[in-house]
Amino acid sequence: MDINLFNDNLEENIVKINYKDIKLFLIKNLFDDNTFNKLQLEILTAMNNPENWEKVTGQESIPRKVLKLGVSEFVDDVRNSLKHSKLLSYINKIMDENYTSFSFRVWWDTTDYFISWHSDNDKIDTSMQIYVTDVIHNHLGTSFAYVKDIGKINEMNKPFLTLPYIQNSGYLFKNTKTIRHGMTMSVPNGFDRVSLYFYIN
Repeated sequence: MDINLFNDNLEENIVKINYKDIKLFLIKNLFDDNTFNKLQLEILTAMNNPENWEKVTGQESIPRKVLKLGVSEFVDDVRNSLKHSKLLSYINKIMDENYTSFSFRVWWDTTDYFISWHSDNDKIDTSMQIYVTDVIHNHLGTSFAYVKDIGKINEMNKPFLTLPYIQNSGYLFKNTKTIRHGMTMSVPNGFDRVSLYFYIN
């Protein structure tokens, strides 16, 4: 796929949060405008047909859906080009890793969706989430909290960070047992919380 996927200034658009021993980065304007606008349009178009979406494995009882593979050729092309992108090289640099697996799925969270404090599956070393739709919400991004006692998951500090939901922005985070992430509120009635969720290993 011969396109420039990402903005040139990755160093300016991916900023480390210096909090204890975590590897957490805030992201803004990740994709270049042309790529993001086309991604957004493809996803919004796919939202018009319920047959384009399916339940997320293991989350069948909650209002989250995932875009089926093969619905959008452009979305699939972007996904398939990630392994050879400058973004993966940059992530390896700032994470001090040698990741070779880099993919994403499109998530669509609707009314009453909520996810409590959790850590990701052990099979996911690092994750990245980028929000898609153009409606801003100050509390519908992801929140992060530091676990004071790993053996007592519910005993944690209040979130030290809650991201706003802003298009083409989000976070990059190395999975750890000492940090939990989740949401501080449910998705309001009529709000579409759409994101690209990246798996990096």
